[in-house]
Amino acid sequence: MVAILTGLAFPQIIESAQYLPFLLSVVVLGMTHGAADFALIRKRHASNRASQALWFSTYALILIASLGLIYASPPLGLLAFAVFSIWHFGSSDIKDLTTETQVIPAKSAYAIRSLFRGSLIVLSPLIFHPASVESIFNEWIGLSGGIPLAPSLWADFRFVSLIVISVLGTFTVGFHLSSLQTAKHRRLFSIETGENILLLVASSILTPLFFVGLYFIGWHSIRHTHHVDHRLLGERKPKRSSFFAPFGRVLARSIPLLVPALLLLGLLLVTNPWNQVWTIDRVVALILIFYAVVTPPHEFIVSNLFRPRLKNAGNQSRDLARRSSHKPENERPAPVI
Repeated sequence: MVAILTGLAFPQIIESAQYLPFLLSVVVLGMTHGAADFALIRKRHASNRASQALWFSTYALILIASLGLIYASPPLGLLAFAVFSIWHFGSSDIKDLTTETQVIPAKSAYAIRSLFRGSLIVLSPLIFHPASVESIFNEWIGLSGGIPLAPSLWADFRFVSLIVISVLGTFTVGFHLSSLQTAKHRRLFSIETGENILLLVASSILTPLFFVGLYFIGWHSIRHTHHVDHRLLGERKPKRSSFFAPFGRVLARSIPLLVPALLLLGLLLVTNPWNQVWTIDRVVALILIFYAVVTPPHEFIVSNLFRPRLKNAGNQSRDLARRSSHKPENERPAPVI
């Protein structure tokens, strides 16, 4: 909210600091929470070395496949990165809302709401700031060895993004409006709608890199770091712990993957295998490529270890109909959305 008000009152401040949140994500929270993946694998399969080896191998294969796709076809690599980011950001946020409100969603509602939330984060900047997004990702494509996309193609992507957000948003609102019978559902609707509006307004006012970087380190990574800390500590987690304590604990667990990643980024910048004149936009493009390589295997870990509670809407509806006839009105279970 502070960033939005600053962007409205003093847009030149946001413009001058537009790279700061994104660049900070490399060393503050952003890459750190993802670098804890290996610690999560070791924790999940602590007593089974064969399972550990299988998970590590799968992680490495997805990593190699991501890198291969980016350099075989930079535009397809960019598209894959967008899709994975939409699902990763969106599903993570909806999982948190599910936990916070204790409203267990149906599979279809969960998927649509996740895609809508992720689209607001990833696609909205293209709608509101097409020239900036086009410039950044043409640098990406050029650095990957491809030919920058024509302005007409970016215009098509912008139109498709607008349609996608509109359709997913309509379905999301429809899911909520059909299930406002209970206080839990009304609370979920108010929180989720408020967050969605906040993200939409922020993406329209803030520059793309400032918006995405701020969301990444100030929203997504903070939430996920607490989840990772809880998963790693389990029953050993202190009953009384400060809000900031998990960041230090997760950082310590992420060092085995974080340090090599940072060294690799530094090595690429210093050795400059592309013979590029490094500008700030090209450095950003390099970091984006790095994130594009690590996001699919990271999502593989997250989707397997942090699965939300979901219910089949059809079975749940039949179950609710059967049980509701035997309960007073104030004790009837809430419908699933």
